[in-house]
Amino acid sequence: MKVLYKNIKNKTLKVLIDNDEDLWAIYKILKKGDIVRAQTYRKDDSSSDKLRPDKVERIKVFLGIQVDSFEFNEYTYLRIKGIIREGIDVGKYHTLSIEVGDTIEIEKNKWDFSIEKIISYAVEEKNQEKVLFVSLDSTDAVIAIVNGFKVSEIATIENANSTKEDNNKLFDDSFFKKIHEIIKRHEAKVIALLGPGFFKEVFYNWLKETDYETSKKCHIFRSSMPGINGIYEVIRSGNIASILKEMHFYKEEEYIDALMKEISKEGLYSYGFQDIDKALDMNAVSVLLVVEDIIHDEKVERIIDKAEKQGADLFIFRNNTESGKKLKSLGSIAALLRFKF
Repeated sequence: MKVLYKNIKNKTLKVLIDNDEDLWAIYKILKKGDIVRAQTYRKDDSSSDKLRPDKVERIKVFLGIQVDSFEFNEYTYLRIKGIIREGIDVGKYHTLSIEVGDTIEIEKNKWDFSIEKIISYAVEEKNQEKVLFVSLDSTDAVIAIVNGFKVSEIATIENANSTKEDNNKLFDDSFFKKIHEIIKRHEAKVIALLGPGFFKEVFYNWLKETDYETSKKCHIFRSSMPGINGIYEVIRSGNIASILKEMHFYKEEEYIDALMKEISKEGLYSYGFQDIDKALDMNAVSVLLVVEDIIHDEKVERIIDKAEKQGADLFIFRNNTESGKKLKSLGSIAALLRFKF
């Protein structure tokens, strides 16, 4: 996300949508009653073909609508419905369809700490390198890409020679070429090769001979499991921490692990609104952990505002990650504490 203009006093934000994750960010900061301004298309009744009423011209206009409802189709579009307050046809309903490449301005009724966090996540994610994981064994290769927020499995390539008894015939060029094609298509700056056997080393040596520049991006890791489970194993092992440590989903893993550790030893943790509220009164909260689904709940907004005033940090979990699901099971909100109270 590229922030073009931000005025906290006027509660106004103008941004350029760079990627699909930015649509998620906008979706999460929107509330009913906000004013959203953007270029859009609207029916031009004056230029309708009177002989062909089914043919209606659509003209490009700049509108400001007061948000009534909105829906997010992940990685496709954000639709915002509301009453036109600025531009043509004031008082009528209109739907803005926001996509990657669009510029929009949002004027909010209230500006809170969670908005700042979500915007900062989106800005940071834009500057993060994507990491490509390739998990290989004798039967197939599973390829996944990791961006700031999640692990996305993008391809599974079967090794047609996996049933052959002669090990020398297992390494058919066609298998490696298909993997290479996927790698080149995604142009990641870091490539993690992994797997339980020796296939990762064989592929790496083949890559050095075939595409030396790409091979220089590769790091080799061992996993006890193949496929997507092996990828998660390597991520959780900490061996790749130097590459992933700034990514949002990796921080989720670290925070949920820290929380579970504190819970297991009856240490520095709190969950549930009443206990967290009490911890904030004592200035005992170090980090407030919240699942994204509830950040606009009035009770949660009050907790978040209080956390900001107490100098606590705020970390927002995605609801569809493994870490987010674990936090949901604890009531969707928890805190790591500075001290017991």
